[in-house]
Amino acid sequence: MGSIMDWLRVNDTSPLTGLRLLHRRILRLSSLITIFEGFLSACWSQREAGRSQRQAEARAACILEGQDDQLIDELRRLDSYIKEGRVEVEKWKDFALQSARNMSS
Repeated sequence: MGSIMDWLRVNDTSPLTGLRLLHRRILRLSSLITIFEGFLSACWSQREAGRSQRQAEARAACILEGQDDQLIDELRRLDSYIKEGRVEVEKWKDFALQSARNMSS
């Protein structure tokens, strides 16, 4: 980060684009990583809460109606939803890591 700091001491433009900077503060990569990790953790928590709620609703519906096949179908739907969520979170992780790499280079 020494080169960037040296640049900012004497320039008020981006070394990459040449555009004028709004400020000369340097953001630490660790701060961004913490933000992304918090975001991903919140996503996982919301997904898990939603999954638990839908699973409970499916069980309740099946108990009331006495249909085991319906429970199995609902659980399969939940599993599919979870898999989609995991793929989505992995994409966010990849995006965050790529962003972090781009910022550090």
